[in-house]
Amino acid sequence: MGGNEVTFVGTYFSKPLKFGTQDFTTGARTAFPWWKVSGTWPADDSEDVLVGEKLATRSAIQPGQVMDINGKPHLVSGVLSTGGAEDDQIIAPLSLAQALAGKPGAVRKVLVSAVTKPEDAFARRNPDSLSAADRDRWYCSAYPQSIAYQLSEAIPHSHAEQIRQVAQNEGNVLSRIKGLMLLITLAALFTSGLAVSAAMATAMFERRTEVGLMKALGAGQFTLSAIFITEAVLLACGGGLVGFVSGGWLARGLGRAIFGSAIAVEPVLLPVILGIAIGVTSIGSAAAIRRAVKYDPVRALRGEA
Repeated sequence: MGGNEVTFVGTYFSKPLKFGTQDFTTGARTAFPWWKVSGTWPADDSEDVLVGEKLATRSAIQPGQVMDINGKPHLVSGVLSTGGAEDDQIIAPLSLAQALAGKPGAVRKVLVSAVTKPEDAFARRNPDSLSAADRDRWYCSAYPQSIAYQLSEAIPHSHAEQIRQVAQNEGNVLSRIKGLMLLITLAALFTSGLAVSAAMATAMFERRTEVGLMKALGAGQFTLSAIFITEAVLLACGGGLVGFVSGGWLARGLGRAIFGSAIAVEPVLLPVILGIAIGVTSIGSAAAIRRAVKYDPVRALRGEA
């Protein structure tokens, strides 16, 4: 490139792979979602390249131009912005970098992106010093250290270590997301309780004539309470079931859109969701039902409040 030395990096951009019966796509577009490209991403089987933003600015390179690399023309499909060292580099398909280096099939390092558990004191312990039970728990936990340990075991003569800054940042973000989701859940439950209370109060007021008639026919407060509570529980079960199905569908969509992977909603959570729905409905409707069963039947049959 004009006699100047520039770092040339080869990688996968969007490479479909198969492991056993599982099909998945890996590469920079999946592992580095913060990479921004002005133009288009190169195909993994092409000879197109990306030019870092700073390098493109210095060399007045625009997407769609052709640049000379080692005496051969290559199309610049896009300009890459990462905020890191890549802004001064040329990023190309891995096969092209291997061909230019004369080392087909060679790689210098492999970056692994994984959903991890935030690091704690147990994660930092040496697995060789743990008891068998604790070692199994450490080994099966999604700590960055345990994942790196298993990668070293799986790939002979390799050394795996976590990119600590990235892992810690991901752990901090995950912890904050969990806290935010907890606050949103509590706010939603509180709002739902208020909505149920208002709806039940309105329903009881509209049914005051029905309540008065049942009391005039001899229904006691316990019987009336049981009828209305049963109605509320049935509505809560229906609402909880609809919420579970729609929430699972929404979680899968958001997981793919935000995190690039589906969020599995286990069926075992359904009884928990139904229990929460029944609890919120019972608490929210208790005051309205208590007032309704104390209506004066004479005034209620007259339609008086």
